[in-house]
Amino acid sequence: PGSGLLCCRLLPEGWQPISTGRRRRGVPTPLKMRPLRGLTGLLAALVVSVAFAEVRRLPHHSDHEFVPKLRTLAEQHPGHILNHIIIKVKESDARTHHETANLIASRAGAGRVRRVFRHGGKHEPKHEAAGLHRWYKAEVHETAFASRKAHATIDSLERVLNHSEAVGMVEHIEAAFAIRAIGSTATAGNNHKNYNGNGDGKGGVRRRAASSSTPNDPYYTDGDQAHYDAVGIDQAWGITAGDSSVIVQVIDSGIDEDHPDLQINKWVNTGETDCSDGVDNDNNGYIDDCYGYNHADDSTSLLGDGSHGTHCAGTIAADSDNGLGVAGVAGGMDGVAGASLMVSTVFGNDDTAGFEDALVYGADNGAHISSNSWGYTSKDVFSDSTQEAIDYAADAGVIVVFAAGNDASTGNWYPGPDPDPTLGTLGPTSAT
Repeated sequence: PGSGLLCCRLLPEGWQPISTGRRRRGVPTPLKMRPLRGLTGLLAALVVSVAFAEVRRLPHHSDHEFVPKLRTLAEQHPGHILNHIIIKVKESDARTHHETANLIASRAGAGRVRRVFRHGGKHEPKHEAAGLHRWYKAEVHETAFASRKAHATIDSLERVLNHSEAVGMVEHIEAAFAIRAIGSTATAGNNHKNYNGNGDGKGGVRRRAASSSTPNDPYYTDGDQAHYDAVGIDQAWGITAGDSSVIVQVIDSGIDEDHPDLQINKWVNTGETDCSDGVDNDNNGYIDDCYGYNHADDSTSLLGDGSHGTHCAGTIAADSDNGLGVAGVAGGMDGVAGASLMVSTVFGNDDTAGFEDALVYGADNGAHISSNSWGYTSKDVFSDSTQEAIDYAADAGVIVVFAAGNDASTGNWYPGPDPDPTLGTLGPTSAT
């Protein structure tokens, strides 16, 4: 369109959402650090100081063929485009942001709108400074989506792009893309194969010799966590086995809150003075979020759909050296607690949602590292609203890590391969 407003960014071989007239917010990139490889990188992130260098910024590529590419995706994978459009409105003296978003949605033939980022309470001034409050999503009408599915979402985009008044109010507009969990819950289980809560590891292939830096967790000592050898975990533990002052956010399917090996290394939101009073005691925008939040289902019940979040939390900081189950990478040693786990559930029991909110939540509530086991169901697609959430977290000093996936694919499955990584991408390791 003549306005130059685009909803795709070519990067590097495919296309992504893009906006015009917007300077990408800085994403700190560690000085001369290579992408993280396996669990050693995550542990290193817990124990080293990271120096940040001048950031790289992506150029905006003009691609006027974005609609045909979206149409192709809709034909090939209709479930990969969701039933809503995402809009960032321009500043206006004539109307509120919400009124502007509603007007754009009406021109798009979509329903009423709601914010992408919830109100941040005491953190809202920071959200406004970052422009997060100007992001909205508008649902495509159910009847239209039922008949045309993904094409109905693209129709809504085109109506805005072809409407001179509406397009003048838009800073950015994009289709919403489907997101999947990265990791196999079938093999992950609860990160405690055959674990019955009694601490009697079974199926070990070789017993390790004890040392001053060896935890007594049976699944580690019996060799059932031999994959740790691939990342030199013993040497890392010689430096540290974790520190409770380091907060690691796990954005995933939540955790089993009653798991016997996930009871000590919990992040506690001390601002919530009562975990069941229905009051946002610390005014952070969330009610009763004592240990994290279920952003997908908008609740404080942290266990969502599947056990992958429990698996990842256990790998990071299962209560270690306690004679039970497994050893976490940063789970503590010799009676000293490990890293503190902040839980953000995005694969809920009722919905899959809240990815942007989760990233911002971690930044606002003190997370040092954000572990993300999710990505888009199509390669070469990405959301600018998600990128702004990543940028917001990075600007707050959070090290944001994304899973590379387990599929041995060479495609660009974002956000993992984003050329503006905050630190890097974690991939699976090989172990015999």
